[in-house]
Amino acid sequence: MPLKRTHKNLLNEIDDLSGIEAMTVNERLLHYDLLYDFDTAMLNNKVRARQILQYLKVDEDSINAMVKD
Repeated sequence: MPLKRTHKNLLNEIDDLSGIEAMTVNERLLHYDLLYDFDTAMLNNKVRARQILQYLKVDEDSINAMVKD
C-alpha cells in the first residue's frame, strides 16, 4: 500500500506544530491527517512509523513503546 505523502510533502504539511503538546498521539495523527500513513507504516515500514511520530514531537519512550522493531 502506498503512503499518501512523501517524506518531503509530510514535512511541508506539518510545519506548524503549535499547541501539539496538549494533544494525544491519536489526536496528532488525526489532526494532521496522518492516521492512514502511520497505520500503513506500522505494517510495512517501522522506520517510517518512527519518523512520523518524531515529526509529531512524540517522546522517544512513547515511540519505543508503540513501535516495536
